[in-house]
Amino acid sequence: MIRGTTPTIQITVTGIDLSTTQSVHVTIAQTGSKIKDFSGESIEIEGQVISVWLTQEQSLSLRTGMLEIQVNGLDALGRRWASAIQTVSVNTQLYGEVIS
Repeated sequence: MIRGTTPTIQITVTGIDLSTTQSVHVTIAQTGSKIKDFSGESIEIEGQVISVWLTQEQSLSLRTGMLEIQVNGLDALGRRWASAIQTVSVNTQLYGEVIS
Protein backbone atom coordinates (compact mmCIF):
# COMPACT_ATOMS: atom_id res chain seq x y z
CA MET A 1 0.00 0.00 0.00
CA ILE A 2 1.29 3.48 -0.80
CA ARG A 3 0.45 6.46 1.40
CA GLY A 4 -1.90 9.01 -0.18
CA THR A 5 -3.59 6.55 -2.53
CA THR A 6 -7.14 5.18 -2.20
CA PRO A 7 -6.41 1.49 -1.64
CA THR A 8 -8.97 -1.29 -1.44
CA ILE A 9 -8.25 -3.73 1.37
CA GLN A 10 -9.67 -7.18 0.68
CA ILE A 11 -9.77 -9.92 3.31
CA THR A 12 -10.77 -13.49 2.48
CA VAL A 13 -12.37 -15.16 5.49
CA THR A 14 -12.34 -18.94 5.88
CA GLY A 15 -14.09 -21.10 8.46
CA ILE A 16 -16.93 -18.58 8.99
CA ASP A 17 -20.14 -18.36 6.97
CA LEU A 18 -20.32 -14.62 6.33
CA SER A 19 -23.89 -14.92 5.01
CA THR A 20 -25.08 -15.64 8.58
CA THR A 21 -23.01 -12.92 10.25
CA GLN A 22 -24.96 -10.16 12.01
CA SER A 23 -22.10 -7.72 12.41
CA VAL A 24 -18.62 -7.36 10.93
CA HIS A 25 -15.88 -4.90 11.92
CA VAL A 26 -12.57 -4.40 10.10
CA THR A 27 -10.01 -2.62 12.25
CA ILE A 28 -6.72 -1.18 11.01
CA ALA A 29 -3.95 -0.18 13.38
CA GLN A 30 -0.30 0.78 13.44
CA THR A 31 1.99 -0.15 16.33
CA GLY A 32 -1.05 -1.17 18.38
CA SER A 33 -2.95 2.12 17.97
CA LYS A 34 -6.32 1.90 16.19
CA ILE A 35 -6.45 4.07 13.07
CA LYS A 36 -9.92 3.22 11.71
CA ASP A 37 -12.78 0.79 12.36
CA PHE A 38 -14.98 -0.06 9.39
CA SER A 39 -18.47 -1.49 9.86
CA GLY A 40 -21.98 -1.38 8.39
CA GLU A 41 -22.20 0.39 5.05
CA SER A 42 -18.45 1.08 4.90
CA ILE A 43 -17.88 -2.66 4.34
CA GLU A 44 -18.72 -4.72 1.27
CA ILE A 45 -19.09 -8.48 1.62
CA GLU A 46 -19.17 -10.68 -1.47
CA GLY A 47 -19.06 -14.39 -0.75
CA GLN A 48 -16.17 -14.87 1.67
CA VAL A 49 -14.38 -11.63 0.72
CA ILE A 50 -14.68 -8.48 2.82
CA SER A 51 -13.62 -5.18 1.19
CA VAL A 52 -12.98 -1.75 2.70
CA TRP A 53 -11.56 1.41 1.14
CA LEU A 54 -9.27 4.11 2.47
CA THR A 55 -9.55 7.73 1.40
CA GLN A 56 -6.49 9.76 0.41
CA GLU A 57 -6.65 11.50 3.80
CA GLN A 58 -6.83 8.21 5.69
CA SER A 59 -3.91 6.66 3.85
CA LEU A 60 -1.85 9.87 4.21
CA SER A 61 -2.36 9.60 7.99
CA LEU A 62 -0.52 6.27 7.97
CA ARG A 63 3.16 6.06 8.78
CA THR A 64 5.62 4.20 6.61
CA GLY A 65 6.00 0.71 8.04
CA MET A 66 3.51 -2.03 8.81
CA LEU A 67 -0.29 -1.78 8.98
CA GLU A 68 -2.22 -4.33 11.05
CA ILE A 69 -5.66 -5.51 9.90
CA GLN A 70 -8.16 -7.66 11.84
CA VAL A 71 -11.75 -8.72 11.23
CA ASN A 72 -14.18 -9.26 14.12
CA GLY A 73 -17.76 -10.40 13.80
CA LEU A 74 -20.87 -11.67 15.50
CA ASP A 75 -22.74 -14.64 14.04
CA ALA A 76 -26.50 -15.23 13.98
CA LEU A 77 -26.31 -17.12 17.31
CA GLY A 78 -24.52 -14.26 19.06
CA ARG A 79 -21.09 -15.88 19.00
CA ARG A 80 -18.19 -13.49 18.49
CA TRP A 81 -15.32 -14.46 16.22
CA ALA A 82 -12.03 -12.82 15.24
CA SER A 83 -9.50 -13.36 12.48
CA ALA A 84 -5.78 -13.53 12.99
CA ILE A 85 -4.10 -10.14 12.66
CA GLN A 86 -2.69 -9.65 9.17
CA THR A 87 0.00 -7.15 8.21
CA VAL A 88 0.64 -5.15 5.06
CA SER A 89 3.50 -2.77 4.36
CA VAL A 90 2.88 0.96 3.96
CA ASN A 91 5.25 2.72 1.59
CA THR A 92 5.84 6.43 1.22
CA GLN A 93 5.55 8.55 -1.88
CA LEU A 94 7.12 11.80 -2.99
CA TYR A 95 3.88 13.79 -3.40
CA GLY A 96 2.39 13.58 0.09
CA GLU A 97 -0.71 15.73 -0.36
CA VAL A 98 -4.36 15.15 -1.30
CA ILE A 99 -5.05 15.45 -5.03
CA SER A 100 -8.40 16.98 -5.92
